[in-house]
Amino acid sequence: GPFLSLSDFVNRRLQNPGNDPGGRPVTETGLKGALQAAIDRSGINSSFEELEPGRFNTYRTEANNPEAFFDLEAFSGSGGGTHIMSMAAGHLSQADLLQAIAPLLSARSDTFRIRFYGDTRAQSPNAPVQARAYGEAIVQRLPDYVDQTDAPGKRPYIGSNGMTQDDLQRIAPHPLQEGMTLDLHGPRYLGSPISGIRVDSNLSPVNTRFGRRFHIVSFRWLTEDEI
Repeated sequence: GPFLSLSDFVNRRLQNPGNDPGGRPVTETGLKGALQAAIDRSGINSSFEELEPGRFNTYRTEANNPEAFFDLEAFSGSGGGTHIMSMAAGHLSQADLLQAIAPLLSARSDTFRIRFYGDTRAQSPNAPVQARAYGEAIVQRLPDYVDQTDAPGKRPYIGSNGMTQDDLQRIAPHPLQEGMTLDLHGPRYLGSPISGIRVDSNLSPVNTRFGRRFHIVSFRWLTEDEI
């Protein structure tokens, strides 16, 4: 994550398996969805993995195989084929989780309900409370930046060598953060050596600090009984 949509969360990403230009493995999201990746990492199906006869791995990509899959790794969700016990009773898969949580899933909302409390006391912090206040605000995050000199669609990061954010994300082993350095040794990528590339902000100083604008949609005072 973060995921661009529910489809991006559930399905594998359409990216080639293998290694990036620096020789590091491409993230497994190109082979399976996030839930399936978490299940595989947990080892919850390890008892099935220990069983024989093993895996479905007869479908290859050789040109002389009329039943070949274009990409066996993407078909099976792993580099070694699909285990023959996959989908057996008791074998947990992403489909099992989605069957339970799918009715509750929704794309992230940019509208938030914020409740707060405050009180006032006499001079001493240990003095009795003189008054209390409870409130509730509905706040919505807008696409616009705080400083509107930056267009809403402007990407927040850029490489110190001029690389776009999309290109940086293809080689970064972790989510981008300002100030991080991508030090990937290997062949050239898009005409630039992948070594010592610093991730810089592509936004104004105000937007680098505060990001998108928030709009207070509504506000109301609450009573103690409503908390």
